[in-house]
Amino acid sequence: MGHFQLNEKSIARLHELADLQHPHLKGDNHTRTLIDKVYNGEKLTNQEAFDCGKYYQRMLHQLKEIGEDNKHYEEYLHAILEFKWSIKN
Repeated sequence: MGHFQLNEKSIARLHELADLQHPHLKGDNHTRTLIDKVYNGEKLTNQEAFDCGKYYQRMLHQLKEIGEDNKHYEEYLHAILEFKWSIKN
């Protein structure tokens, strides 16, 4: 299986989704922290990997709210999938 690596454009889209999940902690939340750890290739604890799985599921549900007619829909989808496949535990 190939290695997936998040790029800066994907990180920006993932951060947008993270901030929508936690509007009261916009810019500084656990989801963003884990996205950044995955982006930097850091090994995650079992709990962090589990949390990433929860956030992945939440982001997929957010796509339904965003809608396929959104001009960035495909970018969000690709970023979410790249996130899933970049998680190291």
